Amino acid sequence: MSIAFDHTAVDSLFTSTQADHAVIARVKCSNIRERQASVLEEGLGELARSNQGCVVLCVDQIQSATTSWISSLIELSDVCKAMGGFLEITGMSQAGPAFVHVMELCGAAGKLRMSDARIPLLPSARKAG
Repeated sequence: MSIAFDHTAVDSLFTSTQADHAVIARVKCSNIRERQASVLEEGLGELARSNQGCVVLCVDQIQSATTSWISSLIELSDVCKAMGGFLEITGMSQAGPAFVHVMELCGAAGKLRMSDARIPLLPSARKAG
């Protein structure tokens, strides 16, 4: 059973584009609170399912986030691995210090695949995956 959600809300929080072997998503929201976290979790989960679990997530614009959202990223990484894919987090060196601190508190470095690769600016419109 498929659960529908508000694509307009998703589109306001991240952009995505298809690359060779993965979908690349960039979070546009600088402060991720509970509502944004919920919408991002659903949207990123849909991207993972439609791309065999191969997702690159650029977090360079994030200034702060809740620990629950970091936990959902760790869960999404596990889901991606189970599908034979990966979740790669990029842009940490450009992210805000509060976000980096929360990632450290949650032990994300030991649980998430991270790189400091710079992702070029993505189109402003979300493309279907």
